[in-house]
Amino acid sequence: MLDDEDDAPEAFVRSLGSGQDYALVIGVNHYPKLRSLHGAVADAKAFAEWLVEPDGGRLSPENVRTVLSTLDPLSPIGHEINDALEDLLERAAASGGRRFYFYFAGHGCVGDRAADITLCMANWSELRRRAALSSEAWLDVVVRSGAFDEVAFFLDCCRIWAVRAVGLPPHIDFARPVERARATRVFVAYATELQRPALEVSTETSAEARGIFTQVLLAGLRGEAARAGGVVTAGSLKDHLETSVAETAKSKRLDQRAEVVNGLEAVTRFGFAMHPPRLKITFIDAWKSDVYEVVLLGPGDDVVMRGDPRHGPWELDVPAGDYELHAGKIRTSFHYAREGGITPEVLHFGKWSRRSAPGSFSPRDPSRSVPRLRWPLEAWLPAHATHRIRYEIAVRAAWIEPIPMITASAVDTSDAPSMLFVVLLDADMPPWSVRLGIGWSIHGENAAVEFDRENTWDDERGWSVFSARLVPGTYILRWAGKRDIVIRLFPGFTTQIVVDHATWKPRFESPRMFLLPFDRSAHHPPPFDIANAVEQGLALLASAPGEPPPPLAKVMAGESFDDPMLGLLGAHLLTREKTPDPARIEAIADHVEFLLGPCPDVHALRLRAALLRGTDLPRVPCSEPPLLREGLLTFVEASHHLPELIPPGSLLEHACVERLVDSSLSSWPTRRDSGANEDDWLTAAIADVVGEREALLDERTLAKELGVPTLAVRARLAASRRDVPASRPEEDRGPVGGVAAARLREAGKRCWAGDYKEALVLAEAILATEPENLTARHYAEICCEKLQRTTFLVPRLVGSSEIAARLGIDDRAARVLDAIDGELPIEDVLEISGLLPLDTLRIIQELVIAGVIEIIRVG
Repeated sequence: MLDDEDDAPEAFVRSLGSGQDYALVIGVNHYPKLRSLHGAVADAKAFAEWLVEPDGGRLSPENVRTVLSTLDPLSPIGHEINDALEDLLERAAASGGRRFYFYFAGHGCVGDRAADITLCMANWSELRRRAALSSEAWLDVVVRSGAFDEVAFFLDCCRIWAVRAVGLPPHIDFARPVERARATRVFVAYATELQRPALEVSTETSAEARGIFTQVLLAGLRGEAARAGGVVTAGSLKDHLETSVAETAKSKRLDQRAEVVNGLEAVTRFGFAMHPPRLKITFIDAWKSDVYEVVLLGPGDDVVMRGDPRHGPWELDVPAGDYELHAGKIRTSFHYAREGGITPEVLHFGKWSRRSAPGSFSPRDPSRSVPRLRWPLEAWLPAHATHRIRYEIAVRAAWIEPIPMITASAVDTSDAPSMLFVVLLDADMPPWSVRLGIGWSIHGENAAVEFDRENTWDDERGWSVFSARLVPGTYILRWAGKRDIVIRLFPGFTTQIVVDHATWKPRFESPRMFLLPFDRSAHHPPPFDIANAVEQGLALLASAPGEPPPPLAKVMAGESFDDPMLGLLGAHLLTREKTPDPARIEAIADHVEFLLGPCPDVHALRLRAALLRGTDLPRVPCSEPPLLREGLLTFVEASHHLPELIPPGSLLEHACVERLVDSSLSSWPTRRDSGANEDDWLTAAIADVVGEREALLDERTLAKELGVPTLAVRARLAASRRDVPASRPEEDRGPVGGVAAARLREAGKRCWAGDYKEALVLAEAILATEPENLTARHYAEICCEKLQRTTFLVPRLVGSSEIAARLGIDDRAARVLDAIDGELPIEDVLEISGLLPLDTLRIIQELVIAGVIEIIRVG
């Protein structure tokens, strides 16, 4: 600290502040044609408060103009800010100016120039692309005014490129720059790097959303950016923003890095905060490690501090001297000089990745010793003990090599703000060259990819991974062209889905989906507690008994959350309470929308809240299915009140009609390309009802009975009435028709009520006399899956001898083919072939891929 200001550098003395500093502060939350923000206005108010604080900027309140958004009337739209700038420049020209502060919090984008941010006004839209300010033009006008020695711009907004994003200059201008004896210096702080978003998160003390950049900025201006001397300078503020924004974002599992252009002299001071000397220890990537305690030893080898690095950073008031950090096998020493302000010290766990021998292994108990892996695959293991042990053995068996960041480079969109990450597990998979991903594929508006050797990563021990950056939107994960699972990619998030297998057969009752902040540099698994909570939450939605785990219980109790999947699960579980609270469900839906943006799952929650209240439903149609089956059920129920909610022929309608009950995620049989529905189960069921009932049928009543959307019934009912004569002789229907229809209705009711055993008995009784009854077959398949009946995998020939001849099958493969008669299960084929079991399985898999045989499930 400088004892005598006469000895201070000239730049330092000039920056001590006076009544000649001015500021224009703008905060915009309200965007009717964009996603509204939650913290921009609060951030702008907080910065304006710092400007006038005695220990802050010490500006005169008369020299600060604050423009905050309102919805009615919609403001600002531009002229308010122009008026404020003109007033400030006139005041500075009359009484002299030293520094000008410009702060903006709101939506932003970039056009052709990386340094020029389009600062969106409240009326900005896809059409009104000029309803914005040009940051570069406004900076230029302030500089050319000649009224200020220094200009500081702080821009807390995104810098994502947008087509023809055009910001306008101020209304005022100068014919030529005002000449000055000393050139104006400029300091510009961008909240994020080019092509990256600026993020809002809840604060440590409340659930209120605030910008990461502004939180770090104000903390730095209030002393955290102070270095030697205990004051905040332009140089230390730049270092603080570029370091601490990234650290704060990473602690929230997000990715944001500030960019600062400092044209001021390094010792130029910001504000009047004086920070006492402190040692600040920051832990980077601590959550990736298996270290749960760090110890700081002081100059006398005494323990100064100990704790979990995940709860850092530490800010300590300690004497000068030599210190040593112990973190597992990591040892690092440093000297602390205690010169005033914050002295940073960083412990980077990512630099200490190492291999270690397997020890006791518990993928859901971080307090126990976990073997150190380069890639924490154990985070995706199923938590249920009966399924987990096989995967534990697979992980402990060998050293897992790092997974590539992108496995499907052919479809990777490098500038996409979202990623898809598919993990396939099968501990029973033998170590051969055939990939576990065979049979899986991804389908979306701009992508249709079959998993193969070129786009999946495989460790040959039952782990297979597909990953690619894709544009946000709805995608379908498809198995063998037969079954679909909906996946949705959100801006700024990685969608991870994990599917367990049992000898190639996917276990559709237990897929797990996680939504994690998107990191362009590395894959991040979900934290152990989040993974466990999501898995248990999905099980609870599937009617499994039990209490919600603590993370879910906190969400349901109204506490703030950062994981959107926990929010969706918690809200749907609230709807199952005896007296559900619609207000709490809506509050969770609002926060999920803040995290993800508008999506079908949020729409479903708002529909459920309206249904619980008995109020008017949101009249917004939806064509895409939600992630969770509970959302499908909500759309179906809402369509009985508002039929146009689900457009006819949409993917959502198909998902609602064909939804499968063995998974908590939205899943259904693959829709045929033709989109025809003349022989689907619903058409057959309606035809049976029309044939049985003489009276006109009410489409909504029938939709409720069958548990499907109203318009789906309307279309099929109209078609059925056209096809069936007005009067049918009783003998044409047959004596069994009425009995079969009654049994079918009863089977459907029991199936949807969860009485799968009785529903299966009724369905099989119908199939005994009507083997082609599609509705009965549909109910029987659902019940078999839910009851997990004992079945066998049976290989059978589907190709001709000519195909086998063209493949050049050798003697060993011929022995396997001789053992396949279409009735023996795989286990018997393994014994009869006379080959080693793994060799036989490899040959069977190759024959399946070649189209010579197929595997069917019998039982």
